Amino acid sequence: MDLLSLLAAIILILLLVGFLFTVIRLGVRVVRYLVVNTILGLIILGLANLIGIHVPINWITVLFSAIAGIPGAIIMVILYLIGIII
Repeated sequence: MDLLSLLAAIILILLLVGFLFTVIRLGVRVVRYLVVNTILGLIILGLANLIGIHVPINWITVLFSAIAGIPGAIIMVILYLIGIII
């Protein structure tokens, strides 16, 4: 395993621990907020795919939609339209 992969794994673990700590600290409200944002963001991405804008749905787009909701999904569609494929 090279140094960059190890560093990426450490950062990912720290982000996951921080997220879990926040969820435990703030409770169910945060989880409910993220679930609603994720569903609404995925609906927007699904509608974009239905009308012919084939935005790839991967973990980055789902995470961005979960955090930012509808505006996040719209930003992902705009980024895809201008050629920045994530």
